[in-house]
Amino acid sequence: MKSPLYIGVTVACLVMLTACKTVDKPYQGHGPIKVTVEASAAPDEPIFIQSALVKACNNTGCDTPNSDNNYRHLKSTYINIPVVFPFKAFQGADANTQATIAFSIYHPNYGQLTKEVTLAQAEQAEISTLTIEVEYFEERLKRLEKDADTKNTKMLKFGFNQKDPEFLSRKAEYLKARYQLGAAVNEHIRMLRELYLPQFTPEDQTKITTKYNPIIKKWFYRYPETNCDLEAHCEQDAQKPRTQHFNAL
Repeated sequence: MKSPLYIGVTVACLVMLTACKTVDKPYQGHGPIKVTVEASAAPDEPIFIQSALVKACNNTGCDTPNSDNNYRHLKSTYINIPVVFPFKAFQGADANTQATIAFSIYHPNYGQLTKEVTLAQAEQAEISTLTIEVEYFEERLKRLEKDADTKNTKMLKFGFNQKDPEFLSRKAEYLKARYQLGAAVNEHIRMLRELYLPQFTPEDQTKITTKYNPIIKKWFYRYPETNCDLEAHCEQDAQKPRTQHFNAL
């Protein structure tokens, strides 16, 4: 049986649900959006979906609003059970206005995933549908590990000549790939602590953390602690004693 959890990393994709069309009547906004999150198995805990307006575009250009204050709706649901986000009217928009909405998914099994959908002018009753497929966080880590292994193989083809520019370039790519693994786990922990768990009562938080703490702890210590990012300090960092430790969510 697969270990739970996925994410991560944040990923983003653009889906065009309706075509841009010119109409004679004034623009009203976009209709309700029915969002369904699909996965191979349904966990016991609910998922949370946060919406935000990213931008609104028309023939004259795009307006990028403060998404923290525009079309912000937090909905809870379960895997394979759709949830409807409300109609949104945009004041002063013309008939060709399109709105891009971002939907972020929060859950211990899947981490944080963001998808964007661009909607054209619609009647208030017209419902658009969006399906978001998620994968376990463990599966995402496996993909990142495979990418790191591939880069390591390419690096080894050039030996260990520290004066060879090609070797140094491949080494930097490999070390950055290794860094992404630890960074993905740290981001997953941050998401759970700051975004997911605060939605629950203290009693339910205890149930969730008791279930997932052992799994996350295993991930946390699976990869060397590094702070290299775009710099080439991963090798030295990995040899140093760990300074950060995971106690609990």
